[in-house]
Amino acid sequence: MTTVALYRILIPGHAEALHPAITDVVVETFIEFATRRLASGAFGQLYQEALVYWVAHCIQVSPGFVTGEDAVSPMEVGPLTQVKDDTFQRGYGQVNIDPSVSHTDQALMNTWYGRKYLDIRNSRTSTMPQAVQVGIISGTG
Repeated sequence: MTTVALYRILIPGHAEALHPAITDVVVETFIEFATRRLASGAFGQLYQEALVYWVAHCIQVSPGFVTGEDAVSPMEVGPLTQVKDDTFQRGYGQVNIDPSVSHTDQALMNTWYGRKYLDIRNSRTSTMPQAVQVGIISGTG
């Protein structure tokens, strides 16, 4: 399965019918850029899924692609804390700033897609190096 096809399955909120600016060409372009930034060896069999969620996060926060009620800048608001149905209202918490977490990871934590990417990156099934014993580094997977 192509990465674009997997993207369309895993990220239905970015369907062209909902957001016409998110065409397959846009997704392919973001995927191409992502392949230059994310090392396949770090994710093993989960590389394609990691690409999809990283790209979905990048598209979600890029101005002009997601519009209307779904357009929220995670740089300005924290996590969704409240939703009302009558007149549709959202409430957001404060953006948590944790000095022990990198700026990039903090940004990723502000979208569902970014959190899914971090889950994959931080999972034991990825092949990120882990210390086996002092002085020896070994990859898993």
